[in-house]
Order: sequence, then C-alpha cells, then structure tokens
Amino acid sequence: MGGLRSQRGAGLILIIGVIAALGILAMSLVALTANVQHNTATDRSRAKAFNVAEAAVDVSMYGLNAKWPKTSGAGPDFAATAWQTSFRGQFATTEFPNPNSGQFVVVEYYDNQPTIDKTIKWDKGQPGNATLPDNKMYVEAQAGVGPKKTRIRVLVERIPYTTNLPRGVALCAGGNLYSNGGGNNPKIYVEVPPPDDVVPGGVTSVHVRGTIEAQSVTQTPPIAKFEGTTGPTAAKKPSEVFSPTLVEGLTQLAKDHGRYFTSGAAAEASPVDPDWSPAGGISGLCVIDSAAGYSIRGDYNSEAQPGILLILGGGDLDYGGGGDYYGVIYVTGQVQKGHGKYAVHGMVVVDSHQDMRGTTDIFYNDNCIANLANRFSLTVKQVPNTWREIRPI
Repeated sequence: MGGLRSQRGAGLILIIGVIAALGILAMSLVALTANVQHNTATDRSRAKAFNVAEAAVDVSMYGLNAKWPKTSGAGPDFAATAWQTSFRGQFATTEFPNPNSGQFVVVEYYDNQPTIDKTIKWDKGQPGNATLPDNKMYVEAQAGVGPKKTRIRVLVERIPYTTNLPRGVALCAGGNLYSNGGGNNPKIYVEVPPPDDVVPGGVTSVHVRGTIEAQSVTQTPPIAKFEGTTGPTAAKKPSEVFSPTLVEGLTQLAKDHGRYFTSGAAAEASPVDPDWSPAGGISGLCVIDSAAGYSIRGDYNSEAQPGILLILGGGDLDYGGGGDYYGVIYVTGQVQKGHGKYAVHGMVVVDSHQDMRGTTDIFYNDNCIANLANRFSLTVKQVPNTWREIRPI
C-alpha cells in the first residue's frame, strides 16, 4: 500500500503537460491564422491595385481612340478626380480603400522617344513634339489600394480606319448626270490629279450608269468618261466605289463617336470635336440618316483634314447655298439641282441621279482622298511584347 501512495499526483502532472502542449499549439494556430490573414489581405490589396491599373490602361486606350493627340494639350485628360468619381460610383472605399499615400489612380501618356522623356506629353498641355509620326505612344497607369501600389507601362498604337476608296474617281452616279440648262458648263474638273504610280497616266474618271449630258466634263486635264451598264466603257456601280461594307463601317464608327444623326438640324447643331468634327456641324465624319435628306451650304473641312459625309435613308442632297466641301460625299437618294454656287473638292458617289444644273461644281482632289487614309481612328491597341509592370512612384 505504501508504494501506491507514493505515486499519487503523477497523472495530474501528465494532464498538465498535455494541456500546456495544447495551449502552445492553440497560440501557434492563432498566430499562424493572424499571419495568414495579414498576408491574404496584403495579396488582396496587391491584386486589387493591379486590376485597377490594368483597367486604367484599357480605359485610357478607349479614350485615346476617341481623342488621339494631334497637338500639345489636345489629348484626353485622365485626371485622378475623374477616375475616382467614376470608380467610386460603383465601388466603395470599404472594398477598394484609398492608398496610404498618393492618388488612387493616375494615368500619363507620352511619345515613344528613343530615350523616354516624360515631359513630352499631351494631357495637360506640356510642350513637345506632338506629331506622333508613327502613331504610337506610351501609356503609364498607377493605382494604389491600401498599402499596395501597381504601375504598368505599355506602348499603344493607333490603327486608322481604312476606307480603301478608289483613287481618281471624281463622280460615280447610279442614274443620270444632268448638267446643262441654266448653269455654266463644264461642271467637273481636276484640281489635283492622282499620281501616275496610283493611276497610270494620272487620269481622273467619271462613272455614270445612266447617261452623261453633253459639256458636263472638262477635258483639260483629261477626264475619262464611263457611261451606261454594258460594253467596254460601262460605268462602275456606286457600290463598287463606295461599298456597302464601307457604309456599314463608317456608320458604326459615327455611332461610336457621336457623329450619327437622324436629322440635318441635329447634325448642324453638333459641337466641335478636334478629331471627329474640327469645326462642328457636318465637318469631319458625319452620317445623316433621314428620308428628308439634307441641304448643304457653307464651308467644311480642308485639303489637309478632309471629311466624309453620308446621306442615308434614301434622302436627297441639295446644294442649298454657297460654299466648299473638302472630302467625300455619299448619297443613297439623288443629288438635287443646286441653288447656290457650291463646290465639292474630292469625290461624290450617289446611288441615283446627279443633278448639277445651276452653279455647282466637282473638283477632283486626290489629296483629299489620300489624306482620308489616316484621318480617323478605328481602334487603339497594345503593341505586342511592350507590357511591363514597373516600380511604382
């Protein structure tokens, strides 16, 4: 019995040891859990900052497509306040907390010089070479969420909209060309001929699927006349000069950038846009989709910045007053007799008749057609292998 009494309390010591071990494990688990939660929160902040910076790059490319810089200070302004207002309307600071220092999101863009010079940029009017001859520029976006920041740099490229309009065509009409009567003849001239390497001999042509009235086309310099629908001198269809695909593409482009209108009054009231409508109104790219058509008057565009005017919906175009239009005009209806001395410098394509009785003229200007090749943006995309995540500042 005495031996048994000497072992009293041994089990208690064992239990205390087990409890101590469990306590140490519990404390370790709590510390590990807290550490994991901290690391998870840090990773979440890092991922959120990265996602915001990438979104800023995407939105910046969209903004550059709508307003590609052509002169100093003329590009879009990606101010932090605008970003915050837009973003905070959808995501609260509880989910995307403001950074511990600096701004929530900042975007800068500048020319792709051999040695990057960040003083050459356009969003705030800094001086610099704003010609961008290769249609490329850098975009840098930095986002800060809580304790983490991410900065991304990518080279982006402007892809111009390609019209593929044939060079050398002054007029293409699906009906007849009316040009005699009370007006002065001829009515169609060559202002700037196409170069020989584009059109052999630099010859300008007129295509009329119906009949061409006499003395409507000047022959100095020579203009080739194609008339009717059969034979070796058959005229091209308007759809062969101004394709349905081109009509559809330009219409969608106009809708994307606020240049699509359902009335002439709405088009004339449209504001100035440096890229899409330099003088407001029907300048630049303009689509009027109305059965009522449009009566044009006034001066629009220039040889250096020609425009494209589409009159859709079967409406007619009427030369309602004096002025000059530089660029290309396409009409699904017919062109009515002019009521003022009006001149188109470029090309006219009409699905129906072209009536030029009165004091209206067409001057084929090849520079206007050539300058349309780089006139409007189709999209802005990343140049492959230029995406970089760089050190935040």
